[in-house]
Amino acid sequence: MSLVETLEQQAEALERDATAVRKLVDAARDLGEERVAALLAPMLGRNGNSYGNGNGNGNGNGHKATETTEEAPPRGRAALRQIVHGRPGLWTLRELRVEMKRRGWFTSNKGVDVAVQRLVASGEARRVSQGRYEFFAPEDRRLL
Repeated sequence: MSLVETLEQQAEALERDATAVRKLVDAARDLGEERVAALLAPMLGRNGNSYGNGNGNGNGNGHKATETTEEAPPRGRAALRQIVHGRPGLWTLRELRVEMKRRGWFTSNKGVDVAVQRLVASGEARRVSQGRYEFFAPEDRRLL
């Protein structure tokens, strides 16, 4: 590909981006800045990085930004422990995923599956049937 063709492709991509930004400006005028920011927040991530890429310090090389003002949400087993602590008993994987999404802690289906399996292995839960698990209250775990 020649230099001219490459530059033309870049110009077209920038024009598409400019059109998209103009649409966002119009939306912000129509809906209000706060509403548009709230709608874009899930796509931008906590640090304002597009689609969760980068790290907030501008280099996107995987190094963590040096200043963090908000506490990271619980992940994996810690997140599940907090969820089931409020309601020990039977949970389906689907219910756990829904609750994690509601709290903004969800990572992936596989992440939830692995965390549940590790809680089963540690004796904090038991498999009842496919996709259904019983989570024990902390005081009941001592009896196992």
